[in-house]
Amino acid sequence: MEEPTCYPTFSLCYSLLFGRLSKSCPVRTEYRSGPSLSWADALSRSASLKATILVVALLFAPHVNSQSLDEVAEDILHSDLPIFGRGGENEWPQHFYDDGSFGCTSRVAFGDWSFRKRGAAVEDNVLWYRFSNYGVFHCWANTSRAYERDKLDGADSHPSFFALLDRASVNGHDVELWTVQIGARPGSEYVLLSRTPAEGLIDTFTVLQTACPRANVRDAGSLDILLTRYCVVASRGELSRLARRMAQRPPLGTLTRVRADDKTKDEVHE
Repeated sequence: MEEPTCYPTFSLCYSLLFGRLSKSCPVRTEYRSGPSLSWADALSRSASLKATILVVALLFAPHVNSQSLDEVAEDILHSDLPIFGRGGENEWPQHFYDDGSFGCTSRVAFGDWSFRKRGAAVEDNVLWYRFSNYGVFHCWANTSRAYERDKLDGADSHPSFFALLDRASVNGHDVELWTVQIGARPGSEYVLLSRTPAEGLIDTFTVLQTACPRANVRDAGSLDILLTRYCVVASRGELSRLARRMAQRPPLGTLTRVRADDKTKDEVHE
């Protein structure tokens, strides 16, 4: 009769190394003929296995709270309640009224935008955004995201607002610090942005890294291969301070509006 042979998984080994071991620590079970071998016996019988586990854990461990300046930081920023959208002076879209008309206006161009990480090849790692005007009586931008431009038509959309957070000096150059707030319930997500001050309609941003302050990290550990870590923000001030810090780092990438008649990826930066 076949008996189960249990081998320690990476999750178990990581737990042993970093003090997160529990009685329910998962193991992978395979059915084979012969005597069984517990994970405890397997660890005790092989000192080289422990060394291997340590190397693997250090190489593939998830983000830690203290990130080095050389590490590219991409923490998700989330607020329990929306911070923007109540008609602030530096928030868009916003209402306008004149002698013969009314509606919604925005400093940021509507349309399809492409996000490309710094150093990525032209054809690789493109995330598409579509910012569209919701209407004339209620002013917000609908934001959709997809990894292929032609998938934007069927993608879910979320009410969003752009906000000018602050102005700063980076390496002797003046920059504007922005964010786009995506979603309203439950809570909102934020992307930190910057740009060189200029008049006219905005059609390009630099996307900033997001290295979460230790006190703002929320992390329940991994669920299988699913990450749970995110960064909680609660105010415009917190976003502004984080944007100021991140503006001193190399950018994460660029977010650029693409013309409506531009259908090829290699023409994105034309």
